[in-house]
Amino acid sequence: MENMLRYLVDNPLMALLVILSAGIVFFFLLKKILKYALISLAVFMVLAGYSYYKAPEEFPERFKSNLSEIRDRSGDVVEKGRDIAETVDKMVEKGRDLFSDRE
Repeated sequence: MENMLRYLVDNPLMALLVILSAGIVFFFLLKKILKYALISLAVFMVLAGYSYYKAPEEFPERFKSNLSEIRDRSGDVVEKGRDIAETVDKMVEKGRDLFSDRE
């Protein structure tokens, strides 16, 4: 790893190519994520419009209940994500301890 960093420091053209490559990959990933978010938003709006068209008097109640359900579920997902992140951090620390003991 140190050799690779030294090579990039010694060769600024290669460092520039690496940075440009990473930027292009990041751009396309961000573009794809944004595309899926916009499509999801459009589908949500179409479904909400259809629901309002079918039963305008029930729409506000159903909309509020659906939003509260989404908030509850997203909170659960966030908690699970935090638990996973803590587990990964613990595993990384154990790995560091194992490798530091070998030296």
